[in-house]
Amino acid sequence: MRTFSFLLLLLVACSAPVVTPDGGGAGGGSTGTGGGATGGGSSGGGDAAFDAGPPPISHLDPTFGTNGCLTVPFTSGGSDEFRAIALAPDGTIWVGGEVSPPDAGDRSQRDAIGVVKLSAAGQPDPSFGDQGRVRFELTRGYHRVMKLLPRADGVIVAGSPTNEVVSLVKLTSAGTFDRSFGDGGFVTTGASVPSGVSGVVIDDVAGPTVAARNAFNDLSLEFYGNDGRRQDAVRSLRSFAAHALLRDFDGGLVVAGQAQSEIQLARLDEADGGLDPTFGVRRLSSTTQVRSLIQLRDGSFRAVLHFNGPALLAGATRAGTVDARLLPDGGVVPLPESLSDAIIEVKPGLLGMASRFDDLSSDPNVGATDMAVALLQLDGGLDRAAPNGGYLVAHVPDTEARAFALLLQPDGKVLLAGYQSTPQRTMPVICRLVVP
Repeated sequence: MRTFSFLLLLLVACSAPVVTPDGGGAGGGSTGTGGGATGGGSSGGGDAAFDAGPPPISHLDPTFGTNGCLTVPFTSGGSDEFRAIALAPDGTIWVGGEVSPPDAGDRSQRDAIGVVKLSAAGQPDPSFGDQGRVRFELTRGYHRVMKLLPRADGVIVAGSPTNEVVSLVKLTSAGTFDRSFGDGGFVTTGASVPSGVSGVVIDDVAGPTVAARNAFNDLSLEFYGNDGRRQDAVRSLRSFAAHALLRDFDGGLVVAGQAQSEIQLARLDEADGGLDPTFGVRRLSSTTQVRSLIQLRDGSFRAVLHFNGPALLAGATRAGTVDARLLPDGGVVPLPESLSDAIIEVKPGLLGMASRFDDLSSDPNVGATDMAVALLQLDGGLDRAAPNGGYLVAHVPDTEARAFALLLQPDGKVLLAGYQSTPQRTMPVICRLVVP
């Protein structure tokens, strides 16, 4: 079985990008609090007086940003949010998401990708773009960031300007397009990526790898180097549509996706593009999507499944067989509705998922919520013995916030990114939490 070090995506036909870099945007510099969005907060009642509950136990790291958080405005009245975080070996933090055009406050008009470069202490790097911010467009229309891939000389952004097109964009450490990468800084593919699917990109060591799904709903892999040029290709896997991929501890390429009208977990034999016969193909669910896939320290797998309904947690052993810790539920358990799709292993045997937490200490007319990390046991149940009934909370009073991305640092702290909203504006926010 060959081992490639690269990055993975879903692919079909090419289209030339329309690029409008402006290095950031109106709206001033970064601030310690603020922000916002439309997300799913609690709705308050109409009483002028209320009995405030106790504030949640906050786990914000005061050494990060300003009192634990940093909001980064791209526009004066837009509705922006972070969707991806990455950590470089030197401690540099990259965060990216969807941002509005300079003159639009309507979330439906968001049409650009925003990328921010931060120091390990959560301060914007002034040498990158406009005070640490860069904004660019792929085409006109809705954009989303799928993944950020740090490099020694910058960062590769895997993004999608629609629900079907996946592009790779290389930014230098100064925030300009790296013209030596692909076609003037871009590798754009016409991939048929389902809405909400973002796990088709993986970052190994040597460069990006693209997983392509053609018109016949077959999966094929194309490997790209750090210069954006295709280096190799692997034959198709028939009747398999990838939603998420990862390189496992054994060097194999594990894929979760749709096959024969059900969601399956499989490992590929990269020599011929077929299935690895030593890995037991595991049926995870039916008629749903894989939003994220991780491998735990013990070698087992966990996947978050979600499509027009409550999210589900599915799992398999290192060999691809049923994980008994998720039985007797057949290997799939429901998750609380407040959870996003991002998942990590916080500690051995303890999962963390990006979430929100109702702030009962705030005025119910505000509908305040905090970004949070839901702590789950390996069987999918909340760790009720943990603070706040199983949640690490980034508590900022009287705001509406929600997390969409999280990352575990080598020191055990958790980076959490999403949006933060007040009645005045919405801004992307990143916080750092201390795990007790």
